[in-house]
Amino acid sequence: MKFRFGLIIGIAVGYVLGARAGYERYQQIQSGWRSLRRSEPAQRLGSEVRDFADRTGSKLEQKANRGVDQLSGQLRSGSDSGGGPSSEMDRMR
Repeated sequence: MKFRFGLIIGIAVGYVLGARAGYERYQQIQSGWRSLRRSEPAQRLGSEVRDFADRTGSKLEQKANRGVDQLSGQLRSGSDSGGGPSSEMDRMR
């Protein structure tokens, strides 16, 4: 019976001390992360990544628009009979 009581007390004390140290360590990590995010190199890197994403997104949008234009041109020229996919595309516009 003493063993169980001692084990329970030991676990409880370990939990309380670990939780307290865990929270303090969490605060340290969180503080370090905040200071890293606010640092000049991190700000510069974030700006470069955003600029790259903007440029790449614009290029991708242009290529997609050209592809859609080519496809719709092919569909229009392929079925001049009045029915088919090109007339459906015209109705959708």
